[in-house]
Amino acid sequence: MDEIEILKLIKSKEEAISKNIIPSKEFRGIIKALEDFLDLHLNQDDILSLEYQKFKKTQAKRFRAIWDHDGYPIDGQIQIRPWKDFFERYITNKKIINRLEDENLWVESRAQGKDQHLFIGNKDDKTKKVHLIIDNGTGEIRVDRTDQMPSEILKRVEAILTTKDGRKVKSIMDFGGGQ
Repeated sequence: MDEIEILKLIKSKEEAISKNIIPSKEFRGIIKALEDFLDLHLNQDDILSLEYQKFKKTQAKRFRAIWDHDGYPIDGQIQIRPWKDFFERYITNKKIINRLEDENLWVESRAQGKDQHLFIGNKDDKTKKVHLIIDNGTGEIRVDRTDQMPSEILKRVEAILTTKDGRKVKSIMDFGGGQ
C-alpha cells in the first residue's frame, strides 16, 4: 500500500476504531498495513527510523491487543495511536517540492530536514542540471559534485537566513559567468 491508500484506510475506519466497534480482523489488518508501510519506509539511520526500530523491538514484546469477549478492541484508538504517530511523522518529514519555470529555465526547490536543495536547469537540455544544497542551519551553499557546474547557468547564488531575534546570516556563492 502507498501512503494515500494508508490514509484512506485509516480515515475510513477511524470512527469504528474510536467507538471500539471494528472487528478484530479488520483492526489487526490496519495495524499490519501501517507496520508494513513503516517497515518499508523507515529503515534508514535517521532519528525517526531509529525511534521506530526501537519502538518495534519493545512493542513486539509487550504489544498485545486487548479484545472484549465478542472480539472487538478495547481502547482501539490508544492501541493504534503509536503506529499512526510514526506514519504521520513520516509524512511530515517527507520532501516539500516546489517547481518554477520560465521560457528558458526551470528551478526546483526541495526542503528536507535542515537542508534546502535547489535544482536548476535549461529547458532545452533535460540531462544537465545544477544541484545546490543550502544548509538552513549555517547558510552554507554547497554544489553537488555529480551535477553540472553552476557557472554554465548561474552567475551567483545568495542565501539569507534570518534568526528569530532578527539577525541575518548571508551566504554568497559567485560563479563568474552565467546568464
